[in-house]
Amino acid sequence: KKRKKRKKRRRHPQSPLQPRSPHLEEILNRAQTLQEEGKLEQAVEVLEDTPAHIQRRIEVQLPLGALYMMLGDLRAAAEAFERAERLEPDNPFTAFFLAGAYFQLDWWGYAIRAIRRALHRRDILPDDMLRQAETLLEDVEALIQQAAAEVGISAEIMEEAFRHSERGERLVNEERFEEAALAFQEAARLVPTWHGPRNNEALFRFFSGEVEKAISICEEVLTEEADNIHALSNLVRFYTATEEREKAEAYARRIRELPLENHFEVSKAVEALGILGDDEGLYAIYRRSRSLLDELDDTALLALGSAAANLGHPRTARRLWRRAEAVGVLPEATARLFGALQNNAPGPGLAQRYPTAILPTLITWQRLEEFGKLLKDWGEGRIDDERAQKRMKSLVARTPHIVQVAAKLLWEDNPQVGMEALSLIGTPAALAEIERFAFSQAGPMELRVQAIHILTDLGHLDLSQPIEIWNEETQEWHPLRLARWTVTSEIEPPPYSPEVWELIDVGTEALGKGQLNLAREKLEAAIALDPQAVVAHHNLAVALERQGNKAAALEHLHRALEIDPTYVFARCALARYHLSVDDPEAAQETLDPILERSVLTPAEVRYYQLTLAEIAISQEDYDSARRCVEMVLELLPDDESAQETLMRIALLESGYSPYWEEHLARQRRREEKKRHRPTRPDAGLVECLGRLTKDALIGTARAMPIPRKCNVRKAILIQDLAEYLTNPEELREIVQDLSDEEQQSLREVLEAGGTMDWEGFTARYGDDLDESPYWQWHEPETVMGRLRMLGLLSEGTVDDRLIILVPRELRDLLPPLL
Repeated sequence: KKRKKRKKRRRHPQSPLQPRSPHLEEILNRAQTLQEEGKLEQAVEVLEDTPAHIQRRIEVQLPLGALYMMLGDLRAAAEAFERAERLEPDNPFTAFFLAGAYFQLDWWGYAIRAIRRALHRRDILPDDMLRQAETLLEDVEALIQQAAAEVGISAEIMEEAFRHSERGERLVNEERFEEAALAFQEAARLVPTWHGPRNNEALFRFFSGEVEKAISICEEVLTEEADNIHALSNLVRFYTATEEREKAEAYARRIRELPLENHFEVSKAVEALGILGDDEGLYAIYRRSRSLLDELDDTALLALGSAAANLGHPRTARRLWRRAEAVGVLPEATARLFGALQNNAPGPGLAQRYPTAILPTLITWQRLEEFGKLLKDWGEGRIDDERAQKRMKSLVARTPHIVQVAAKLLWEDNPQVGMEALSLIGTPAALAEIERFAFSQAGPMELRVQAIHILTDLGHLDLSQPIEIWNEETQEWHPLRLARWTVTSEIEPPPYSPEVWELIDVGTEALGKGQLNLAREKLEAAIALDPQAVVAHHNLAVALERQGNKAAALEHLHRALEIDPTYVFARCALARYHLSVDDPEAAQETLDPILERSVLTPAEVRYYQLTLAEIAISQEDYDSARRCVEMVLELLPDDESAQETLMRIALLESGYSPYWEEHLARQRRREEKKRHRPTRPDAGLVECLGRLTKDALIGTARAMPIPRKCNVRKAILIQDLAEYLTNPEELREIVQDLSDEEQQSLREVLEAGGTMDWEGFTARYGDDLDESPYWQWHEPETVMGRLRMLGLLSEGTVDDRLIILVPRELRDLLPPLL
């Protein structure tokens, strides 16, 4: 029986196009006018901002593709022409333009199909377009035939292989790496001796987490072509990611010996040696490949510039970085490099060298966004540790260079966030990077102490060995002893008899009420029943000390420690006695055995840390004292003694101690040193706020018209304040509360371009050197102090010149409000 012929249906049915509306004509005319005026980006915006129903017009997509071609964005042009072809599949003009875009992208497999579709309707093509189409077909056929002859296959198979490889490129652009690897694999299957797709397959298997498979493919390529630069470069990358440095170096040596005859080979060599951090190798490539510089992409130019900077060639570095800007790098990306070089810094941020491993060569933008969102969600408490670790584990599996990315964040951008990222990654390499920072001389000691605590919490440090940390103020290495205990309330009480415990409880209650004689009577009775009752000895010592009998008190404290050498309360009480007779060294030695304990209760941690704080205060080490108190407040946020001690520390630092003149001079020196740290003339809010201490930022948060949440990580607080200050309505309210003199000072700085010499500003409005830097406790009263506290001014040095500056984002927002 004869089967009925099925009617063909379009895979994506579209409703018929309607005649042009006046609105569409207006849009097209506006885009045409902008194009004729040379305003190509604005013309693109006009067409792309049209409603969806107008977008589904070939009259919109064709000029949009043409505009992208003029702008040099060939991929976007091809996508626009593809949309146009889907709207009118039989339109030869669309196929012709699409073939041109494909050809300029070097997508010969796609191009030859498109030009054949155009020539299928040759009868309606104008003569000049027909001749161009025929010429293009001849050119592409010749290229494909030449490529086929080189590998010894038919042109038809070569054409198909090109299409698979080109599809792989498109999938890479969409960050669909696993599918891209399969497309490259199919191209390589069709042409086994074509090494390009095989190397691409390896690279994107690597980015999909298939590291061993990627290594295997490239090593197989090298057995067939020993000098294949793409395979060699890939293997340097792969073995660097797996921390097999010797193997990576072996392949790098082979790269250094190659002649590098074109820009592709130079780019691959720069990529490999950049990831390896080989400055000498990179600079050698620069010197022998200068004729190819104009053909290199932005990442290669950035890496070469950094190598030049690392080797002491600043002029060459600047030239290369400016070339990178000219081919597409945003000035924001190079500003940190130029700023560091201008300030004679060894690298951006805390880094000791300029980066030759450029971010886009390590991680894709989509993965970077995923990484950033994970850290933000975790930092803001939207996800718990378990979920964050699960998401990070997945990201690590798909992002082999994730440790290098987090390390760049630590050293070059935001140390706080970088440490948190590395701790969440948690691999040996990640923890080794935190350790490298912790025991370096980079950044403030507070951050390095935090790094040591992170490593301790993760069980990475051997606490049986002595630890030293660099103190940037004294310029010396200081010993640092860390506790190895965990905190828990589930500790069994001493096994005293019920009668002994009853006497201790009654005596302790009397002690709390100030009934010292009753307390002595009950506690002495408890000791008479059980001479080993260490709690009774300690509490009796407290009662005796309050009665002025220090000798007897000391006797019972020593007896308590004979019974239990690590009894926290007795050790802390004895340490406080040593402080009372001005012997902080003996006090510290008395406390040291507590570090041998494995478990402490919250009350024991509280007494121990507050005693440490008192020792630090006696030595005028207020930073250490504050850290001890803050540890108590993290454990017991409402502890009044801790809060009072923190206030006392702030008062001491503000000049209210008996030694205020000496302290004030020391504080002034410390603040002078801080304000002379390098900055950039166009520093943004995040950078400016990041120069402040957490205490100062808390003061800033509380000074906002709507006080900001400040019991968060410093990085989160900075981001919140930056977003708040750039809200025009909130900024208006802040400006309205400024005095006339404060507003006038801001106007002067803004009229000077957003920066002013520090001396010029202070000559008119004074400085804040004699004010407390702890705005959390003491709001400044000077013009400079108040504007700095409110985030409207910052300071730092540029070319050894101390300046005052308005953060970049506020320079356009403030003038209308002043």
